[in-house]
Amino acid sequence: MESNTGAAKLIDSATRSLSVRAKPRFRVFSSRIERTSNTAGIVDAIRLQVVMGCAAAGLRAPLAPTSTDVRDLDTFSLTTKKFLELGFRGRTAIHPKQASLINKVFMPAFEDIEAAQEIVDRFERASDGVTLDSSGRLIDAAVVRSAIELLERAARSQDEVTSSRRTK
Repeated sequence: MESNTGAAKLIDSATRSLSVRAKPRFRVFSSRIERTSNTAGIVDAIRLQVVMGCAAAGLRAPLAPTSTDVRDLDTFSLTTKKFLELGFRGRTAIHPKQASLINKVFMPAFEDIEAAQEIVDRFERASDGVTLDSSGRLIDAAVVRSAIELLERAARSQDEVTSSRRTK
């Protein structure tokens, strides 16, 4: 965070917010980075600084930026998956078709929800704070935090689906 004072200021100013929205277009423009395939890694590194800054500050994961190309839904879906992998836990949309893809990507699969619940259950049953999953892999506090985050994301996604069905 020290190497990018703009990202640090963004995180500092967001401490009163529940979430942070990454604004890579502004950041790319202000740093004079041209958006090309050669600079994609640099832009992702800037985005990752925002994600890591939110985590370090104890904030919710940030929202990923949208795409203004509402016709190319295949690319939108791929970049949404990439943002999930980078640590974003939501994405902004400017078109209803984008919103359905965002929900599809960020809603954890049923199998992942079951696995996360098993991790939490095993950890809670462990007397010494460390245990193994059904495959023999270590379950420690960090693994449990990730499982809890996934379960919370699933619950929020389910609440949003339920809420949208009531309004139709």
